[in-house]
Amino acid sequence: MGAALHHRRGKTMRHTGKWQGLQVAVVWMGLLMAPWTARAQSVDPCTGGPGSGAAVEITGGNLEMPVPNTGNDWKHTAGSTAHTGRDLNALDLNENATAPNFDNQLPVLAVGAGTVRFAALTPASCGYGNSVMVEHNVGGNIFYSHYAHLDASMLVALGDVVQQGQVLGYVSQTGNASTPHLHWSVRQGTTPRYTTLNGYSTANANTQGLSFTSDTRMIWLEDFQQSNTWQAAASNAATFSVQAGQMRIAGASGLGLVQHKNPIFVRPDNGPYRLKYAARTERYRANQSAVAGLRLECMGSDRTTVLSTVIFTSVLDTYGGWSVLSFPVTFGSGSGQCPTTTRFVRPILVSSSSVGAAVVVDWVGLEERAPAASAGTEQFNAYTYGGVRRFTYNLGDTAAFSRVEVLGAASRAALSSAPQILCTFPGNASSNFCTQPLNSLQSIPFHALRLWTSAGAFRDLGPVQVDAFTRAYVPGLNNAQLMTLDFQNIPLWASYPFATFDNSIDNYGIVNYAPNAGLMIFTPEAPVTGLKTFRAYYGGNTTRATVRAVDHATGNLVELGSVTSTPLNWVTLTNAAWPATTRAVWVTFERLNYDNYLHVDEVLFSP
Repeated sequence: MGAALHHRRGKTMRHTGKWQGLQVAVVWMGLLMAPWTARAQSVDPCTGGPGSGAAVEITGGNLEMPVPNTGNDWKHTAGSTAHTGRDLNALDLNENATAPNFDNQLPVLAVGAGTVRFAALTPASCGYGNSVMVEHNVGGNIFYSHYAHLDASMLVALGDVVQQGQVLGYVSQTGNASTPHLHWSVRQGTTPRYTTLNGYSTANANTQGLSFTSDTRMIWLEDFQQSNTWQAAASNAATFSVQAGQMRIAGASGLGLVQHKNPIFVRPDNGPYRLKYAARTERYRANQSAVAGLRLECMGSDRTTVLSTVIFTSVLDTYGGWSVLSFPVTFGSGSGQCPTTTRFVRPILVSSSSVGAAVVVDWVGLEERAPAASAGTEQFNAYTYGGVRRFTYNLGDTAAFSRVEVLGAASRAALSSAPQILCTFPGNASSNFCTQPLNSLQSIPFHALRLWTSAGAFRDLGPVQVDAFTRAYVPGLNNAQLMTLDFQNIPLWASYPFATFDNSIDNYGIVNYAPNAGLMIFTPEAPVTGLKTFRAYYGGNTTRATVRAVDHATGNLVELGSVTSTPLNWVTLTNAAWPATTRAVWVTFERLNYDNYLHVDEVLFSP
């Protein structure tokens, strides 16, 4: 992602009609029978002591400052704290600004790449308050960096893999702290050590004091490991929830805004900056796309005065996949810029949909001095349909890049360390696409777009974890046109045997006036393995679905059962009797009451 690599939730596999060169048979009939501290931590910052090796230096890793470049030095005052025992050689870092406690709520940065082994509130008897410990491995030399007295809005969780400069949390004074500051130390096992930070040795800081400058490149990433770091905006407040590491912003006819609680420190001369996020809509329609976007409130040093608001708006991928969007953040007096006096920015997530479709956000980030910088907006889309996985991109500044690669991997970590290159394009194309057979990618759900410069620098748009779902396109549409997840825009069934019926399509799904039941047959180009679950969403009536699957091995039609749903609700049918490999799925929908219309809005199949 250009940010953390970490564990992620599983996703639902979806199928909608044609799975390649669609064979969707639709037969209408009069009637058919048929919290942090609760998690076990890997290490404990509250244990340990100096032992016999406290004077040993930790070397390697090119450790950088755990705080950003504010334009002022960060200081550890000699004798300010009696650091003994497990705190020997620890630093208490304060930003040397004229404003008191200016460092409160400034970001705390990982001094090096590593894995989070502790992220929790320590006991009161320990005194560290909210703490994070990151494990570093430099040539087999394992050691830990410790960050204490953080705000409760920690941005990492146990097991997260973080990059150097990634924001772990915010300076505060939780635990035994009389003023806001960052308590930082380095340990090997449970024994305190000293090290070199950005060229400054910490060996004698306790007796001599130390004044640091920082040029650490900041990577702020929010991947929704906690639910308390965001809040509804004061105006156009959205209804939202955070579950399994994703934010779901409920659909609304107007704008819905959710803002981060902690403004993020920036300096124009620390840039360039890029703001980016990965999102999708919960349900899709061809001509009623959900609009999502980001806003930045540009704020002064007081963190409350909004100097201006920059709006980054985008239409998410209309074919049901994930979109990664990246925007340059610039400073000046022009339109779409933050003023040069900006010192903090507040990200705001935006959702707007004419049909009330919810927006799901996987992560959002702000990157300082991003490699392979460009001046344009960038978008990468990844989705699956018709037995293939399709990747598209749009670049607003093609002059910046020499080539573009679509990457794939089995995990987020592998996407960064050992990705497979699926497609390669010249860098001078503002847009392009490629496809890969779905069967070859079943174990490769993670993707990113890698942007290369002629100097050999690169930056990734991603990651995204693509659902292993497919969708249909229907005879009568243009050859390259995909139909959307809810079957909208099928051309009135005019070329089908049942054209004598009074059939029509509305904006909310399939509507058929005359019959009270319909059979829809889904035939993928390649047989699908591992299906176990059917899901559907119905319009304004009570509907029963009867599901049968054609066994690829025997050709037999396997009865999987029926399920009934009330209007405007999802229904789910899970059955272990699905064939090991499915050649086709027959679904009979029956209208049971309400009006004279049979509405079928969305169909999904998954393991």
